[in-house]
Amino acid sequence: MLANLISSSGLNVYRALLQFVFNVALTHYLAPAEFGIVNFILPLVTLVILLGDFGLSTAVVRDRDLGEHEAGAAFTLSVFVALLLGFAVNIALWLLPDPRALEVRPIIVAFSVVPLLSLATIVPRALVERKLAYRSLAAIEAIAISSGALCGLILAAQGAGVWSLVAFHLITQAVRFAGFFLLSCSDIRANLRWSSTRRLLSFGSWVFGSSLLTFLFRNGDNIIIGAMLGPAALGAYAFAYQFIVLPLMVLTWPASGVLLATFSRLRPDAGEARKVVGSVICLTATATFPTTAFLVIEGPYILPYVLGPQWQLATQIAAILAPIGALQSLSSYIGPTMLIRGRAKSLFLLNLATTVLTLLLFTAVAWFGWNIVQLCWVYLMFSTVIFMGTLMLMFTMLGMTWSSVARILWLPCLASALGSTAAMIVHLSSRSVPVSTSSLLYSSLAFVMTTMLTLVLQRRLILEHLSSVVRMGGKNPIPLGAAP
Repeated sequence: MLANLISSSGLNVYRALLQFVFNVALTHYLAPAEFGIVNFILPLVTLVILLGDFGLSTAVVRDRDLGEHEAGAAFTLSVFVALLLGFAVNIALWLLPDPRALEVRPIIVAFSVVPLLSLATIVPRALVERKLAYRSLAAIEAIAISSGALCGLILAAQGAGVWSLVAFHLITQAVRFAGFFLLSCSDIRANLRWSSTRRLLSFGSWVFGSSLLTFLFRNGDNIIIGAMLGPAALGAYAFAYQFIVLPLMVLTWPASGVLLATFSRLRPDAGEARKVVGSVICLTATATFPTTAFLVIEGPYILPYVLGPQWQLATQIAAILAPIGALQSLSSYIGPTMLIRGRAKSLFLLNLATTVLTLLLFTAVAWFGWNIVQLCWVYLMFSTVIFMGTLMLMFTMLGMTWSSVARILWLPCLASALGSTAAMIVHLSSRSVPVSTSSLLYSSLAFVMTTMLTLVLQRRLILEHLSSVVRMGGKNPIPLGAAP
């Protein structure tokens, strides 16, 4: 299990860093408004992909009795739905009377190919993950995003503007489809007997509902901000929002996928599951808490050097939103925790409540005319309450006592606090205004060294959690098709 976690998380570290470097490089060629246009369209593309998936990817990974005929039916069903939805989106687009749609119409038409490629990849990729072949999965994903980023940067340097982002997404999805289909084509017998997917769709429907709500939760803010505050505010917010998603992309999402796939095969008892999930939570917090603290303390000084003066608003928003990413990196583990227990409906209801409250908050704040910075402060306070409540619910479901929770989280909290204190002491002792490069270097070193020293002194605790994950991965899997 640890090897799979390393492969999956390593991929997401590479993907997140490459995406970040790619976006930073594009800031020298694109204006915030151009980023805003793409980030206004991307939620629509993601929605089409989500509708076409209908929970099939999770159902394929979790199902123990899937055959090649059933996989083939699920594959052709996904492709058909992608074609249908893409056709409907383009027809609706050409019927729009608003003349402002003329500006983005060609971009949306080009983006309509992305869902087709992505949905055609769902079943082949799920079959690879179902075999726990995470090294192959990571290799294909890394090659795909590298190819897309390289082509996008070349086009941006040649003055392609917003089309460089379009090319990035198209090429990435095309390479993904080719790689995963070649790797799993022997497990797919394409056919149109879609009735055979009924079992998969029955489980996937609740997963789909939760995924749809997660989509609204993560993209509804972009739609509201873009519609009510304009593309410039959306561009700054969308760039800063990467720092919320980064911990999820790098650690939580890959770890959640590995947990779901591994527990579906190994079927641990309640005590084993509680111990492994607790260890994964501790390791996640050990990485995300100090990183978030560093961004809050040092980000407002470092990011302006990297991005330039036109992105000053984005640096301010990033420092405000960063703690949300740390809290979500832990609370999002409630997803696999519930799915492993078969509580897909409960997960759907939880996501429904969270999504509705969040979108109402964004709409109300924007409606009353507050600016993007004020909105982000309100969002931070709201999210703290929501995600802390979700964490308590998850710990209760796992049967954890408050003392066990404290043993899991005290080290990352202490390392973050000590590192932040060391950096602030350096800042207070320096009287240079604005902050000089040397002062910034010393404060950053003080943070990193203090944090690392704290973790090294408590390395025994970290190793215990790592060994817990290793022991779970060393168990013999129950054969597919065995009785539960």
